[in-house]
Amino acid sequence: YSQSYGFMQLYTTPRQMGFVGRLRYAYADKYMLEASARYDGSYKFAGNISGKRWGLFPALSLGWRVSEEDFMLGTDDWLENLKMRLSVGEVGVDDVSPYGFLNQYGQGSPVYLGGNRFNTLAVTSIANLNLTWARTRSFNIGVDASLWRGLLGVEFDLFYTHTYDMLTYMGGKYPPSMGGYYPIYENFGEQDSRGMELVLTHTNSIGEGINALHYNVALNLTYA
Repeated sequence: YSQSYGFMQLYTTPRQMGFVGRLRYAYADKYMLEASARYDGSYKFAGNISGKRWGLFPALSLGWRVSEEDFMLGTDDWLENLKMRLSVGEVGVDDVSPYGFLNQYGQGSPVYLGGNRFNTLAVTSIANLNLTWARTRSFNIGVDASLWRGLLGVEFDLFYTHTYDMLTYMGGKYPPSMGGYYPIYENFGEQDSRGMELVLTHTNSIGEGINALHYNVALNLTYA
């Protein structure tokens, strides 16, 4: 990444660091749990302010294979798999120009003293020490089913996504009377989306042996 300020050139090398942990557990092929967490750091945020450069982003998913329960005995002839899923997780985004936590300077108007011209530096961007990760939190509830030995497969999901502390360019958020003397980026604004997704599949074969024709058909419906 490089940025020019007229009489000087600034070069930066992107630097990030992260730690990832994951725990998986399954019991009797019926109950499944997976917990994970990321601890990420970005050079784009201030390191001397607690909780700004580093962010913790957890996730949790649960699964229940209903088809393996005792009360589902007798359904093997038409139901091979029925599974319910629940997941929630959070990810971080640092999609912003670097060094927003520092004042940035550019070439200012020249000054004349004693008949001599002197170049000057002027503040072009005000530091925002509170700048930090934008976060996206996702929720999902789903059901998977396989019936009649693959003749019908069903995947159904309901989802909700909420993004907050968005890294927002503030050029049009302040009045002209401030003369551009404000941070370029702030954690400002939020948005969300929700919807559903349905996938229907059909798997079958025509004929037998080496001459058999195997085929698969899928239909995907999404509403958001």
